[in-house]
Amino acid sequence: MQRCGVTMKKKIEENLKYIIEEIGFTDIEPKILKSQEEKFGDYTTNIAFLLSKKMKRNPMEVANEIVQKIDTEGIDKIEVVNGFINIFLKKEVFQKNLENTLKEDYGNSYGKGKKINVEYVSANPTGPLHVASARAATYGDTLVNLFRFKGYIADSEYYINDGGGQVELLKESVIARMKELKGEKVQFPEGGYLGDYIIDIAKEVMKRNIEDVKKFAVDYILNMQKKTLERFGTNFNNFVSEKWIRETKRIEEFIERLKRMGKIFEKDNAFLFKGERERVFIKSDGSYTYIVPDIAYHIYKYERGYEHLIDLLGPDHIAHIPDLRIALKDLGYPEDVEVIIVQWVHLLKDGVVLKMSKRAGSFIGMDELIDEVGVDPARFFFMMRDVSTPMEFDINLAKEQSLKNPVYYVQYGHARICSLIEYAERKGFKELNFENINMLNDDEEIKILKELYFFPEFLDDVLNNRTLHLLTSFLINLSSLYHNFYQKKRIVDGEKEKIVPRLLLSKGFKNVIRITLNLMGVGAPERM
Repeated sequence: MQRCGVTMKKKIEENLKYIIEEIGFTDIEPKILKSQEEKFGDYTTNIAFLLSKKMKRNPMEVANEIVQKIDTEGIDKIEVVNGFINIFLKKEVFQKNLENTLKEDYGNSYGKGKKINVEYVSANPTGPLHVASARAATYGDTLVNLFRFKGYIADSEYYINDGGGQVELLKESVIARMKELKGEKVQFPEGGYLGDYIIDIAKEVMKRNIEDVKKFAVDYILNMQKKTLERFGTNFNNFVSEKWIRETKRIEEFIERLKRMGKIFEKDNAFLFKGERERVFIKSDGSYTYIVPDIAYHIYKYERGYEHLIDLLGPDHIAHIPDLRIALKDLGYPEDVEVIIVQWVHLLKDGVVLKMSKRAGSFIGMDELIDEVGVDPARFFFMMRDVSTPMEFDINLAKEQSLKNPVYYVQYGHARICSLIEYAERKGFKELNFENINMLNDDEEIKILKELYFFPEFLDDVLNNRTLHLLTSFLINLSSLYHNFYQKKRIVDGEKEKIVPRLLLSKGFKNVIRITLNLMGVGAPERM
């Protein structure tokens, strides 16, 4: 059981492994999964199917033989359905685990220590951050928090794209505004940035007599972006400049290596890379294409000792990912850079989609979104959809102070428990013990106990499968179970022998809600 340091899942898997080895097979790793439906038990496994293929026997026969050998400690019953082995745990397993759920770090892991770099947001320093950056920040923060909670060494990183053509266009846009402010009639650069912030930068440049307009503009906007991220609760471990990467000569070094390997060849005064297809690395004017400094940047990540790299990128970066991986492999680095695509966000207000354009300057940015709905609702709503799926963000719903709003619904449940605990303490229930925890045996109580019990395994699955959006589903479902329980059962003023057990159940619920919200960077208020 969990309080003994070994979960029932691990115990059953080890037991199955022993049974399989006893049968004569050492190359099959048994896995059990949480059952999706209550009628199929708490855990299920398809191990009989895997064995039946090797043994050339009927899966039902194999399953029934395995069932006879399973250690039944902590198991209420085992059923075989169409070859699947379904395992029902005893209530006491869930009851005894309740004490664990009150621990500050319930659900965490230790000892993995793998060093991981998670890069996200990394917006061009050409304007205020937009809502897609807010979505990336929410997912990236949550992913880093989960890795750390599960015992990894995870760093958050922001790549400053301050070395490409967009920055040159930014400089030209500022210079054009400076001339306008001086009364000159100018032709604004094609595709230039038109937002009011460009005028603000132009005024500062003129007031301070700045000579390096480009550097000042980049620093000004980057500082603005950092302040926005801090407002949103996002603080990066590292900021890495593309301009600095270019100055380190890493690009020239890896280009020469690839040339010697015959992977880069000259054609029409340009240099092309033999990757997934022929891709231009160096244009005929001698400038690099976007992917080149990006390869050098990933080399720098590996040089710092990171064992696994994760990039959160916009959909416009998809095309260069295969050649990035191929180039790294050719250079002797791991090719398994993990890329997670962060899809676009459409803001809805009063049922109308709001238009956004950074260059035109008429867009809803992160700051406006924070001002409009607040950090907690924004983060929660961004986590309600798979990050790689385009989403519609309903501003009206996010602002609503009612149980229709999912984040309000979850936070209200947490605050309700805080009030309940205060009330219980005033009634004399301060020191609580677990002696009568077996009194928690009603259906509503067992359902909550089960969700709390499976929480550590749930976090493992969410992290391993990168299905972080399921955190919000978990919170909503657990809150629904508790609200239902709260409505049906009197806690402090109910059955005397159940007061303490139900208070402990409420505390377990409160702690798991807090932990999950904190992982997402969402607050767990004590009053609402």
